[in-house]
Order: sequence, then structure tokens, then C-alpha cells
Amino acid sequence: AVSRTPLYMAVLHALVDWLLKQEGITKLFFGFPHDLLRLNMLFEKQGKSFGAGDHIASVVDLYAQRQRRVQVRGPKPEDTPLGLEELLGEALNSGDMAEVQRLSALAAKQPQYEEVSEQIFTV
Repeated sequence: AVSRTPLYMAVLHALVDWLLKQEGITKLFFGFPHDLLRLNMLFEKQGKSFGAGDHIASVVDLYAQRQRRVQVRGPKPEDTPLGLEELLGEALNSGDMAEVQRLSALAAKQPQYEEVSEQIFTV
């Protein structure tokens, strides 16, 4: 067990503070917000914390959400009944009567034509 004397905690806080602010040192975390919360709880009794005012630099969080972009094939909106209704509603809301007339002349096509679109997944 570590004796958490005020001197020990002050030195530990100074060391962690210096370490977090160093841009030349990459800090690797597994859930940085939770780890920062735990650090603040550790130094709470001494009245010290790490927060928005601190310049914490070079942090890599391995549990951070990442986005993956995938190209998928799907029907064009104007080729499906629901997509056509949605486009008509948007054209009516914007007052674009030329687009309303163009979309009104279209009928849902069978078979539907597909287009490549991009979907973003949070991993």
C-alpha cells in the first residue's frame, strides 16, 4: 500500500501534470475520459484536478469511436415510392415548382436503378 501523504500526492500531481502537457510524449489511454475522471478523483482531496483549462497534448485513446466509410449500392431515391414522396415533400417545402413538376412526371421504375452511395458507421 502507498502512503498518500500530502508531499507524495503533490509530487505525483506535478509529475502527472508535466507528463500530460508534454507534446513530445504520446500518451496511450484505453478510455481517456474515464481515466481523466479517475485521476481527478485521486487528487480531489488535495484540491487539484485536470480539466478544460489544462493543455493536455498528444493523447491517443484506443477506445475512442472511429468512423468507417463504406460504399454501398442502393436504389436512387426517385426510383422508389418512398424516396419519390420524400423528394416531392422537400421540393414543396422549398417552393421549387419546377422540381415538383419533374418529380410528378416520374413513376417508380421497375426494376429500380441503383447508385453507389456512402454510409458512415461508428465502430
